[in-house]
Amino acid sequence: MLAFTLSLALGLFFNSAHADSLPQKNGADQKTPKVTVSNKDVPDAVRKLAEEQYLSRVALLDKASNHKATSYTLGEPFKIYKFNKESDGNYYYPVLNKKGDVVYVVTISPNPSNSKASKQQNNYSINVSPFLSKI
Repeated sequence: MLAFTLSLALGLFFNSAHADSLPQKNGADQKTPKVTVSNKDVPDAVRKLAEEQYLSRVALLDKASNHKATSYTLGEPFKIYKFNKESDGNYYYPVLNKKGDVVYVVTISPNPSNSKASKQQNNYSINVSPFLSKI
């Protein structure tokens, strides 16, 4: 019985040692994982519109709801995908307060294409709405 237990323990040890020596899938050459923070999928016009207009719109919402003025930060953009893995076409930015809580959501939507519209017209529209979730 002792010999069986010892052989089982040695077998497990050598099996795990062999597994540790095998190269890992997806990045065997990397010592640390690579994380990309910058989202290059967001068009410059979308990013610029969000950065330029979110504060004034948030201030109007604060004033309308009698909230005390505070400082806000524009979060990282994201998209929403449906079950068929297609995007709804909008870009979403969370607006965070000093505590880091999401208070508002900036939605940037592409305007419908208009053949008569000049190229200098905005290609996107912006909407800011209160974040409805409470924790």
